[in-house]
Amino acid sequence: MKDPKDLPPPPKATGADTLHAVVRTGIGAVPVVGGPALEMLARLFSSPLERRRESWFESVHAAIVDLQTRGVDVCGLKDNDDFCDLVLDATGAAMRTHREEKRQALRNAITNAGLRGTVGETKSRVFLRLIDELDVHHLLLLQLLADPAAYLKARDVPFPAPAGDPYTERDALTAHQSPRSLLSIMANVLGDVLPDDLRDIAFDDLVRRGMVDRETRFGTLCYAGKTLASPLGCEFVRFIAEPPPA
Repeated sequence: MKDPKDLPPPPKATGADTLHAVVRTGIGAVPVVGGPALEMLARLFSSPLERRRESWFESVHAAIVDLQTRGVDVCGLKDNDDFCDLVLDATGAAMRTHREEKRQALRNAITNAGLRGTVGETKSRVFLRLIDELDVHHLLLLQLLADPAAYLKARDVPFPAPAGDPYTERDALTAHQSPRSLLSIMANVLGDVLPDDLRDIAFDDLVRRGMVDRETRFGTLCYAGKTLASPLGCEFVRFIAEPPPA
């Protein structure tokens, strides 16, 4: 188990937290509206950090319940130092972000590590740190690179293909779908999340971390069923993906 002094410091209160505390103090100083009014305020306007903490604890509870329904010995997990360390690390990362995509990835990581029995492996800890370090657009870009056709299908976006493409019969999902450049697909599905001025930076970040092969470029053709991510990148995507139904 981690020594408490080795844990990362809790996130500092934001301006919203400070405002919340100031308003609580102000109302508490008014005799007429103190007490019940203060409690009502606490119920209606809970601290942003506290809301974030409560939401994450609910996610962890849901992950534990999910593991239990899948036949995992959760009683054994609570005494497993590696699993407790993993949950603590994920909790610190969850408290540093409000982005639901990253918090969902962290919850999935807990579930997947518990299912696969990899909570103590170095790679699981490295992957967890990467979720914390990478931005949402990194995660979305890597998911797209790992399986372009599946990424588009999950978002009800057809795999783009012009009529009469010579690759249609050989590499497409159907007779009407054929490979297109990565750049054209990204423009269709990641344009709002990953603007052009961040595209090269995000791509290079993934290459440096070994998640994408260095030979891959934005002009690379995307084939249905073919990955553009490295084996490590594909493994990371599986680590943060929602587990299949029990």
